[in-house]
Amino acid sequence: MAKVIGIDHLAIYVSHMDEAKEFFINGLGLTELSDYGEEYFMQAGKQTIALFLGKNEEQTINHLALNVDNFEEISKRLESRGYKIYKGDMVDGPDGIRVQLIS
Repeated sequence: MAKVIGIDHLAIYVSHMDEAKEFFINGLGLTELSDYGEEYFMQAGKQTIALFLGKNEEQTINHLALNVDNFEEISKRLESRGYKIYKGDMVDGPDGIRVQLIS
């Protein structure tokens, strides 16, 4: 029987691409894969995250959980950019994208 074998990527809407790139690339340390202007793909370990320029009022993603190799370093880097870590491991990025940092 055919079955799903993994997640190819997660695509999320952002209203300001440059702000979102800053958060994910410079704040969280993801790696750029492809830039198509209104669609931007990044590598997070073996996973891919895509940013799509636009707004979807019906978006239902609760949060994005990312495994990190150095929680302290990443949280300090994010805080130096004005982002606040709360509940011990959560941070809200651009457009209220809730990200959980799991070490």
